[in-house]
Amino acid sequence: MSFIVETIDLSRTFIRYEYEGSASVGLDQSNNPGGVFLYLFQKLFKTKKRVIYALRNVSTRVRKGEVVGLLGPNGSGKSTYLRIVAGLLAPSSGRVLIDGFDIQEIDCWKYVNYIMGPILGGVWLDSRMSVYEALEVYCKIFNLPHSRIDFALEVSGLSDLRNVKIYNLSIGNVARLVLAEGLLKEAPIYLMDEVFAGISLDERVKMYRYIKQIAKEGEATFIIATNNVWEAQKLCDYVYFLDKGEIISEGRVEDLLLKYTRKLTIKIDLIKRADLEKIINEQLGSYNLYLNEHPDRIRAVLFVEDLSEELLHKIINLKRSNLLISINISQPTLEDIFLEVVEKNEN
Repeated sequence: MSFIVETIDLSRTFIRYEYEGSASVGLDQSNNPGGVFLYLFQKLFKTKKRVIYALRNVSTRVRKGEVVGLLGPNGSGKSTYLRIVAGLLAPSSGRVLIDGFDIQEIDCWKYVNYIMGPILGGVWLDSRMSVYEALEVYCKIFNLPHSRIDFALEVSGLSDLRNVKIYNLSIGNVARLVLAEGLLKEAPIYLMDEVFAGISLDERVKMYRYIKQIAKEGEATFIIATNNVWEAQKLCDYVYFLDKGEIISEGRVEDLLLKYTRKLTIKIDLIKRADLEKIINEQLGSYNLYLNEHPDRIRAVLFVEDLSEELLHKIINLKRSNLLISINISQPTLEDIFLEVVEKNEN
């Protein structure tokens, strides 16, 4: 089966120079193209060269008409992946194929539309313009068809605000305008980088429906980077879990949920105190455990095959110590699965 996007052993490294202490300074300026300042800066500090892997041997396959999620914490390599696929960043090694063609051999911009979210992008046009005027100017600058404006307004939920001045928009509506600007360019592949950040839940759900419908009709393929697990579960057909530049798990959402339904997720909320973490490790440390700290409590999340008698006794002991606030037992969500695979990767 052919894939519209395929990456093969994709890696990207960055070089970081870490400065360690001072060194003696020489004033010889010969062979120094950077000038006196650069010469002194390099000589004043000892430097240590460090290679950072943003991506490490990442192989992915995306079918036409799919909505694929890149799910991972900040710094996991999601944006780097999207920028490489968009042709904006060169990989250190590996290949990217678009519809079977190497992106180095084609005009990548004709196939791909990379949309940055409000965190990375932003509305840079005159805030005195109306929403519609801003999109018109955007179309003129980038030679995009004006016929896409109504579509962009509809998908972003801004149709009713088309005549409102940008300076009167809320932060959430500005985030929707950023998305609308990105949607003005029609392409078979949309790369969305945290595009729903700052948008209210009700509006996001409407956008999910539009995106899923467009993908279902085979009009476009979407690869969406997010750290919102609920969003990935509601929107995506297939997800890749990334952590520290590597794929640590992948699968169709329904298959992942089915795979883990034989397990139970137990969430235990405990009163926060100085020795609580030690107590949790003593009582529950032998289980697959994840701790989530809140201002007034700590939540211990356990992933178990069943609720054993031994575990019940340990929970009762926590209850007797007057630490227990609440306990919830359920089948795992995609968020629970993500926490488990990330925790295993850390260990």
